[in-house]
Amino acid sequence: MATLTGFTSYVFSVAFNRTGTMLAAASGDKTVRLWNIADPARPKLLGHALTGPANTAYSVAFDPAQPVLAVGSADRTVRLWNIADPARPQRLGQPLTGPASYVYSIAFSPDGATLAAGSTDDTVWLWNVTKPAAPSSLATLTGPTDHVYTVAFSPDGSVLAAGSADGSVHLWDTSTAAAARAVCSMGGDPIDRAEWARYLPGTPYQPPCG
Repeated sequence: MATLTGFTSYVFSVAFNRTGTMLAAASGDKTVRLWNIADPARPKLLGHALTGPANTAYSVAFDPAQPVLAVGSADRTVRLWNIADPARPQRLGQPLTGPASYVYSIAFSPDGATLAAGSTDDTVWLWNVTKPAAPSSLATLTGPTDHVYTVAFSPDGSVLAAGSADGSVHLWDTSTAAAARAVCSMGGDPIDRAEWARYLPGTPYQPPCG
């Protein structure tokens, strides 16, 4: 149908937007390019190549809920762009930092609220990106004993999977209820009725870990 060119190095990752009308590609030349592929036989380059990563751009992902593109890089960051006008993408805030090595894979949750990044520091990082201009860190997941090369959310967003160079795939339950159960399991003895009445007089007894 078509061959898209313009890069000067390897293309490591490609991604379609939710409607399938836009394609992003990340390259070892530190850039990302966007094409309008509403007519796949006649793709149109959108604007100039996106720059910013100081090293290989390894991964790209479109937010399914907002006009946002995420780019993971070997410079140990994830950058977000507003692509409401895809011919003139605008950088959003400062790069997301934390990983101690390459960000090799990124994925948005199906509702677009969470961004996951797999790093070659053997970890998975999670950020809340409901406000993409001001994202916040949620968690750093451990377990793999070697590079994390790929991450993906289940279709309902309740499970996060990460594939590692240690030959394993790790699964995490990302639901709020699961997190609450985990916190309660580590919180020691639950508050009893006497303690509740002492510290919360006049409030009906409803212990969070009861």
